[in-house]
Amino acid sequence: MTGMAAIGLAIALAAVAAVGVAATISLPDAACNAGTEMAHSSIPAETGSGVAVPGHDHVPSSGDSGCATGGSG
Repeated sequence: MTGMAAIGLAIALAAVAAVGVAATISLPDAACNAGTEMAHSSIPAETGSGVAVPGHDHVPSSGDSGCATGGSG
């Protein structure tokens, strides 16, 4: 995934997060790849003033229970 594609994905997921989504959505393992992991790590969890960035929790990432998006956002 190119940098522009990762940014596009991040913007799209942030827009979805802004309108409201279920807390956690399980995804197929293929949804978590190097591109989405890079996008997740590129979006800060908080702004410089400590305000949560909604898009951060909505970029797919892999964890103990597999690939998912959501979380606290």
